[in-house]
Amino acid sequence: MELEARDLTCGYGRRRIVEDFDYSFEPGKLYIILGKNGSGKSTLLDTLGGWLPPIDGSVQFDDMNLSHLKPSARAACTGRIAAGLEKLDLRVDRFVLLGAYSRKKGPYTGQDEALRDQAMEQMGIAHLADRRMDEISAGERQKAAIAQILVQNPVCLFLDEPGSNLDPEARFELMDLLVSLRAENRILIAVLHDLDLALRYGDELLVLADHHLYFHGTPEELIDQEILDDVFTIIARDYDPDTRTARFFRKNGQRTGK
Repeated sequence: MELEARDLTCGYGRRRIVEDFDYSFEPGKLYIILGKNGSGKSTLLDTLGGWLPPIDGSVQFDDMNLSHLKPSARAACTGRIAAGLEKLDLRVDRFVLLGAYSRKKGPYTGQDEALRDQAMEQMGIAHLADRRMDEISAGERQKAAIAQILVQNPVCLFLDEPGSNLDPEARFELMDLLVSLRAENRILIAVLHDLDLALRYGDELLVLADHHLYFHGTPEELIDQEILDDVFTIIARDYDPDTRTARFFRKNGQRTGK
C-alpha cells in the first residue's frame, strides 16, 4: 500500500507549477516538502491528496486514481489539515465528531462517538470537550483538527504548515504528536518552511526548485549534498546526526532565524 505520483504535473489551468514529479510514499514515514515561496509546495500537496486535479499524470493510491474518486471515497484515503484554523462557535467535541461525516449515511452512532473520544484522548484534548473552538489556543485548535482527521481515519494525512501560527513549544509538541502517528501505518506528508523542524522530524525530505523535484533524501543527505546552499542560499554548520540539529547561516556569514 503506497501513494504514487506518476509523471505528475500540477498547476491551475495552463499554468504549470510543478512538472514531471515522480515519487512513491510509503506508510510509516513522515515526508516533508520544502522549497522557496512560490515553488509549488501547497499546490503539489493538494494534487497529491486529490483535491486539485493534475494537469498531466496521475496520483495512485492502492491502484485507485485519487482525482477520479468521489469526495466520500477520497475521504477514506486522504485527509488534509491546513494552517490558521478558523475560530468557530462550535464545541470542541462536536468539531472533532465532524470527522465521521464523510462516511455517514445517517445519524452519528455510539461507535462514532467512541472514535471521537479516542482521538481526543490521543491528542491530549479530552479535557477541552465542552469548550468552544473560539475559546481555546491556536495549538489546541490544531490538535482538534488532527483529532477530527483521526475520526475520519484516512491512511494518508496531508499537513500544510501545521505549526505556522504556534509558539515554539507548541510547534515541537505538535510535531511530536504527528510523528507518533507513523506507528499507525499511515502516510504523513507535510509542507514546512521551518528547516529546523524539517531536519529534526522528517524521515524523507523533498525539495522543490525550478518547477521540479530538485532533491529527495534523508536529512543527512540534504546536509551532505549542500542542497540548502543551492536552493535557499543558506549554509548549515555543526550538524549533529544524533539530535538532527544544525546552525543556519546566510552565505554572507550572518546567522539566520531558522
